[in-house]
Amino acid sequence: MTTFNDDNGSQGNVFDVKALQALTVTEMDANASASGSASVTVFTKPGVYSGFENNSGAWTSILSASVTSQGRGNPTPLPVYAGVEVASGATQAFFVIVTNIRYTNG
Repeated sequence: MTTFNDDNGSQGNVFDVKALQALTVTEMDANASASGSASVTVFTKPGVYSGFENNSGAWTSILSASVTSQGRGNPTPLPVYAGVEVASGATQAFFVIVTNIRYTNG
């Protein structure tokens, strides 16, 4: 969904997945600034994230773990979690919190 050619950094990133056909999201990678241990938490909600960034009650936690970051520009696999099903035509929002996450605009 993104490149590891990062131009921004933060402690978290929110994004929407719009399913063109039914799918199940079971894993993802993150891009962290430094190698070593990093905490990761992933939340999700049906629909778009816009307007819900500060509404903790709208989000469901699907992953909370410690990972070994592969460093800036390298995919850091997040642990496999129970799948999030997204129906064809539906939108599912994700909020990924990783120590010093890196991401690309767009």
